[in-house]
Amino acid sequence: IYNFKIAVFGPVRSSFEKEFSFFKTKLSKESPDLIIKPTERILPINVLRGAKESIRIPFEENNNEFLYTFNAPHEPIINYSESLMMWQDKTFIHASAVSKNNKSYIFTGESGIGKTSTVLNLIKNGFDYISDDWLIIGNNKAYPFPKTIHIFCYNLADKEIANAVLGRKVFFYKFICSLLTLVYKISPHRFLNILIDKYRPRFDRPFIDIFPEAEIGNCLLYTSPSPRDLSTSR
Repeated sequence: IYNFKIAVFGPVRSSFEKEFSFFKTKLSKESPDLIIKPTERILPINVLRGAKESIRIPFEENNNEFLYTFNAPHEPIINYSESLMMWQDKTFIHASAVSKNNKSYIFTGESGIGKTSTVLNLIKNGFDYISDDWLIIGNNKAYPFPKTIHIFCYNLADKEIANAVLGRKVFFYKFICSLLTLVYKISPHRFLNILIDKYRPRFDRPFIDIFPEAEIGNCLLYTSPSPRDLSTSR
C-alpha cells in the first residue's frame, strides 16, 4: 500500500484480499513491513472486547509480527493493522474523498455526519471515487484508498443505492432499518440505543458493485469543495 508491504497468512487473508484488492500483489522478495499470521499460542494481551479470541499487536521497535488466534474476528485485525501503516511523507485522516477535473475533494467529520452519503451522491453524478471513511494524504495530494464502502440504514433512502446493495432483499432490510430507527427515537433508555447501534445492519460493498461505471481517481491535488465544484450536473 504505497510501498508499505504487508504479508497476510491464515484465515484473515480472504478479508484482506477483499478490503485491499486495489493493492493486491504477489509476495515479493523484499522483506514485508508487517507480517500478519495466525498462531495456536494463547495471547495474554490485546484481548478483543466481547470476543474469546485475541490478537497481539507488535509494539516493540524490532518486531513486525501481528499475531492472531485462528477464530479471531477479522474486522478488528484489519482496523488495527491500518494503525501500523507508516510512511515518511503520508498519513491517514478520517475523511472521505472524490475527484473531478484533476482535483480531489475531501470531506471530514465525525461518524454519522454524512461523509459516505456525500461521496455516494457525487459518484452517482459523475465524480470518481477515492476513499470512504479513511483517506491517505501527503505532499498536498490525496491518494486513492478504495476499500469496500460501508452502507448504513440511512444510506438506503436513496433507491438506486438501496437496489444496488440489497437487490431482492431491499424491502425486508428497509423495514428492519425503519423499525430500528423508530425504536431508537422512542427508546426511554440510552443503553437500548447503544445496543441498537451495535446491531444495526451494515452492508459492505465494493464501490464498483454499487456504481459499475464509476472509476477510481488518481493521486490528485486536493482542495476545499465549493458549490460550483460539486455541481451535480453531469
